[in-house]
Amino acid sequence: LEAYPLTPNGKVDRKALPSPEGATLAATKAYAAPRNDTEAQLANLWQTLLNVRRVGVQDNFFELGGDSISAIRFIAQAKEIGLNFRPSQLFQNQTVAELAVMVSEETAVPPTTPQYLPLAEITDLSILANTQAAQEFITTPEKIQHLYTLTPTQRAILFHTLYAPKTGVYVEQNAFEMEDLDVDLYARAWQLMINRHELLRTAFFWENLEEPLQMVVQDAALPFTLVDWRGESEAQQMAQLQDLMATERHTGFNLSQPPLLRLYAIRVAEARHFILVNYHHILLDGWSNVVIHLEVRAIYDALRRGETAKLPTPTPYRQYISWLRQQEESESKAY
Repeated sequence: LEAYPLTPNGKVDRKALPSPEGATLAATKAYAAPRNDTEAQLANLWQTLLNVRRVGVQDNFFELGGDSISAIRFIAQAKEIGLNFRPSQLFQNQTVAELAVMVSEETAVPPTTPQYLPLAEITDLSILANTQAAQEFITTPEKIQHLYTLTPTQRAILFHTLYAPKTGVYVEQNAFEMEDLDVDLYARAWQLMINRHELLRTAFFWENLEEPLQMVVQDAALPFTLVDWRGESEAQQMAQLQDLMATERHTGFNLSQPPLLRLYAIRVAEARHFILVNYHHILLDGWSNVVIHLEVRAIYDALRRGETAKLPTPTPYRQYISWLRQQEESESKAY
C-alpha cells in the first residue's frame, strides 16, 4: 500500500484494507509440539484466536500477531476452560511453555475473581465536602448510586487530561454512516445504553481530595444533536464533518458532568446519516468501545422490531476495581 485508507476521523479504515497475502501468519520458531494438556490447551486457543496454522510451545504470542486487545480476548477464553491469569503475566510469559508453567502454578490455588470480592465502595459523602464540583450531587444524595476510587490507568488519563485541557487528548471519536436510520429509536438506544452501564453515568472528582474519585449517578441524559446537511455538496459535508470533529475535540468534556459522551446524527441524504460519537477515554478502551457499539446496535435493532434486546447482565466496574486492588495487595505481600 502507498498509504493506509483512513476513516473520516483520521484513523485507519480496517474494512478498506486488502486481505494479507497467505491465509495465516507463520510461526516464528521451529515447531515444538505441546508436551502436556495445559500446553495443548494454550496452543489451541492461540491457533484459533490468531489464525495460525499451528502453534508450538516456543512460539511467542506477540510475534504471532497478538496485541493488547487479542490478549484480553485470550485471557477471557482461557478463563472459560479454567486457566486463570492476569494480563501482566501474559506480557511476562509470552511463549506457550512459559505461560503453561505459570498457569499451572496459578490454577493450583482457587483464583480470586471479581464476582467473589466485596465491592469497592465509599459511603461517607463528607469526603467530598470541599470539592465544589460535587456539591450539586452530595446535596441530593438520592441521585448518587456509588462512589469509589480510580484505576491506575484512569488516574493517568485524568492527569494528562487536566495537564492539557484544550488539546483534545483522550477525546475519542467514532464516525460512520448509517442507511435508513430511525433517528429517534437510535437516540433512544444510546440512552438505554447509558441507563444500562454504570460507567456511562460516571463523574470524576479530584479537587481537594487525597486521591481522585468517581461517582455513579442515578440518571444521565444523552447529549444528542440532530443536524441536516442535505443542501451541501459531498465535499462540503466532509469538510464540515472534519470541522465538527475538531470543535468537539477542542471542547472536550467537563469530567464532573456525566455522561462523558455526545452523539450527533447528521442527515446527508434522504436515507443516509453520518453518526459521530464523542466520548472520553477515561470511560472506555478500544475493546470496550467495540462492545458498546455492538450492544447499541442490538438494542436499536430490537427497538425497530418492537422487542427488548436480550443482553447479558453487565458487570459493575467497581467489581473490577475490587479485583484489581486484590491483585495489588497480593503482589505487595509476595514482594
